[in-house]
Amino acid sequence: MTKPSPSIFSTIPNLNKDLVRIYDSYSGEPKIRDLNDNKKIAPLIDSVGRWRFYLGLKEEPSKEEIIINVNFIREHFASLSVSDIDRAIQMSVAGKLDVDNECYGKFSPLYISKILNAYSLHRNNAIQEVKLKLQKLEQDKPKVIDKNELAKSMYALFMSMHESSLKGEQYDDFGGVWYNKIRKYKWFEISKDLAQQAYNYGMKRISFEATQGSLRRVTLGEVMSLDDKKEKAKVYARSYIVNKWLLSIPDPRVYAKKMFTKETLIE
Repeated sequence: MTKPSPSIFSTIPNLNKDLVRIYDSYSGEPKIRDLNDNKKIAPLIDSVGRWRFYLGLKEEPSKEEIIINVNFIREHFASLSVSDIDRAIQMSVAGKLDVDNECYGKFSPLYISKILNAYSLHRNNAIQEVKLKLQKLEQDKPKVIDKNELAKSMYALFMSMHESSLKGEQYDDFGGVWYNKIRKYKWFEISKDLAQQAYNYGMKRISFEATQGSLRRVTLGEVMSLDDKKEKAKVYARSYIVNKWLLSIPDPRVYAKKMFTKETLIE
């Protein structure tokens, strides 16, 4: 016996009943295309019979009519479930579908298709609405970080930084990631003289950029304030120390093997 799928209500508790029923049918019930023997088809035949009753058609249907209508549904609405058929009947009789629900005394494939097409449109919109809610829930979930992959990325970045430093290229540690690690794990001694050199470098770079106009706020046309300059100078000063650290490492692979762990790279 197949274990029933959990209701979407357990994932989205505030979902309205109509959306819950439609999505649960969509995700957890067999489709009409899968009703491949008489026992499985019997509920569909019963639904079609009740449909006539709801429409007020009192005469007994012929065997030929039942076969034609059931086969028509199986051929053209195979993606629906039997509960979808029941729901389409209820909604059409209650006037909740955007379609003329009068059968004019004739229960034929033409009438069936009119109702089931209107229901299918309603159903598809409901399923899409639930999927969008599920997608938003998934996006809002806290991202699970693969620590091994993150450590590998940080290691690759370190190797790239070191290679660039040997070419005389300056690495700007704007987030302070490597500077903070250097201080936390004592990878490199930051003397008072080095700290002063770094600060002087930062202020000199700020002054140079100011003369080039790169520190102007374009939209307001204002020059960066002194406090802003000092903060930016600190960023450059920290980057200066990071680059001095990189240049102090003769063999980055040997150094990484000795000094790095997964935790120091990702924390």
